[in-house]
Amino acid sequence: MDITIRNITKDTMVDFNNDHTIKLPMNEEDLRKLLGDDEWIIVDSPIGEELTNITELNELLSEKDEETLEILQSAGYLLEEIKNGEFTIVDFDSETSQWNCGNGVSTDDWWKGYLLHDLGYIKFPFKYTEEMEDWVRFEALWEQADCEGWRETRYNNTTYLVNRY
Repeated sequence: MDITIRNITKDTMVDFNNDHTIKLPMNEEDLRKLLGDDEWIIVDSPIGEELTNITELNELLSEKDEETLEILQSAGYLLEEIKNGEFTIVDFDSETSQWNCGNGVSTDDWWKGYLLHDLGYIKFPFKYTEEMEDWVRFEALWEQADCEGWRETRYNNTTYLVNRY
């Protein structure tokens, strides 16, 4: 991931040649060498914000890929939550693409509940059988999942269901 950083130790507000674009993740030693003893801020980045610690962002990108971080951030998680959490990410569009004669389904609460149930992430409080499909409320499962922390997000025109556990 390319981020633009600014050296605020040398920033005179007259000469803006203190901005540098770097690619993360990079070797920790190389990053320390680049930053030196000066203070730097992130000026432009698809993940995080101005006050994000560059070293911590580099470590996070070493642990998780860029797309995963962007999905989690689009779901509303802060970098600190991402750093200290474990997540389940379900690609709703991919998982449901074979349904409805291969056309996928709408992302309404019924289908979100049905998918999470089908994948085994959430269950009814009674023994469910397939004969019940037309009679049970799968949207109630999504409402329960929502209360338990599941979130719906869109990233790159794809719908994801995300949960932090």
